[in-house]
Amino acid sequence: MSGWNRTYRVLDDGERIEGTWRHVFIKNMSTYFLADLKVYADGLIDCWGLVNIDGFREKVRQGWVATALAEHGEASAHHLGRWRFEDPRCITAAQLIAEVEDTLAELQGRPTSSQRLGDVLESFLADQSDVNRSALRVAYDAIPKHLRRYVLGDQDMADWPVKVLIAEIGDLVMPRTPPFEERPVTEEDRRRALSYFAAVRARAAEWRQRTNDNDPDGPPPDTVPASVGEGGTQFAKGGGWVDMSGDGYLSNDVPTPIVVDGIRYPSVTHAYWSLSTDDPAAAEAIRHAARATDATQLGVQAHRKDGWPGYA
Repeated sequence: MSGWNRTYRVLDDGERIEGTWRHVFIKNMSTYFLADLKVYADGLIDCWGLVNIDGFREKVRQGWVATALAEHGEASAHHLGRWRFEDPRCITAAQLIAEVEDTLAELQGRPTSSQRLGDVLESFLADQSDVNRSALRVAYDAIPKHLRRYVLGDQDMADWPVKVLIAEIGDLVMPRTPPFEERPVTEEDRRRALSYFAAVRARAAEWRQRTNDNDPDGPPPDTVPASVGEGGTQFAKGGGWVDMSGDGYLSNDVPTPIVVDGIRYPSVTHAYWSLSTDDPAAAEAIRHAARATDATQLGVQAHRKDGWPGYA
């Protein structure tokens, strides 16, 4: 989702369901209303009414969630303003649905299309067979078209190395250097793409080695950030949001592991509350809490060690 804008929904029992939102156009009668499309971790999607992913697909198919904007069609941002489209452009229905499906996957801790591509890419780099190249092409095509350029997280190269590897020699691909005109893929392009990934893997191996020198166990997989958005928040694979704006990265809740007396904790908050109690079972429950906020809640409820500061 665009920018990973944070939102949430509260259930009748008080449970808070995390989510994110982006803008869409809702077509009501003949007017296109600029609206918030909210996607929640429990699988529900709010587009002027809560639906599941199948219901969302149907709303897109019907044009209620608009992906085709009429020339000179009237648009409204409610009381903020109104205007008419001139040369309107929009992502396709398939692209929007795929993007929402990826958002649900990320919120639920499942692999997104981009992450699945990464797994297939590793297999291809280990065995550059035609079968693996075909699988890589399928995985690349599964990524929403408007998001493919971001798949490698490299602003300069974009998705060029992947496009070169999945293309046949002679296929036309847009280069990453001027002149920006499609040209046939060559064997030299293939070699450059493979060299690019070799360099990336070498840097990753060097980073892991430096990390392991200081921490032999390495970071636990459920504390590796899954996505960093423009909105100054970060959603961790373990679940939950962390404010990364300003000095937010210094927060005790940031999912960065800490080791105390040989025991690993997913964050400083987990460590603080786990160490605060004299109940071993509660301490372990706090240490394994999915989010720092959950660790705090469990910690507040647990019996405190004598002399441990109270919670304000």
